[in-house]
Amino acid sequence: MSGPVSDLVRDAASLHRFISSISKRRQPEKTHRWATEEFLNYIQDLSENALRYLQDFVDRATILPADADLAHFDRQGLSSIREFWSDLHEFVGPAENADTLSIPVALIEHLEEHVSKLPGLKGSRLVISHTSELNYVEYPRSDLRFHAQAYEGIVT
Repeated sequence: MSGPVSDLVRDAASLHRFISSISKRRQPEKTHRWATEEFLNYIQDLSENALRYLQDFVDRATILPADADLAHFDRQGLSSIREFWSDLHEFVGPAENADTLSIPVALIEHLEEHVSKLPGLKGSRLVISHTSELNYVEYPRSDLRFHAQAYEGIVT
């Protein structure tokens, strides 16, 4: 196999591993809300189609005569696909981490119910991302004391 085609096949194999790692369910025993399951299943279907495309792509590249210019163009196409999956990767992990034991399900369902009543959002479902940046809110103690005193003034 010539240099440009060999590079193309190597890039396609690397992209294949990358897409497989994104779509692989790391902990299938976790329970997710239906919207998250639907999203993760969509990602799985999308990855299966992408992997089939990559296999067909490699099959065509190895059968056709080597053309360095065409191989360079094809590698740019693979780069675009990689960028797309790289962007998608930012959503998949946090959505997978948002299992029903990690999120306030009742609150989310309540919000989802109200969001779906807004014009243009009828039937919308929320896919929650569970990230360490949004797990907590830190209040300085002085602010906490102030709010506690204000609350005490209201309830007594």
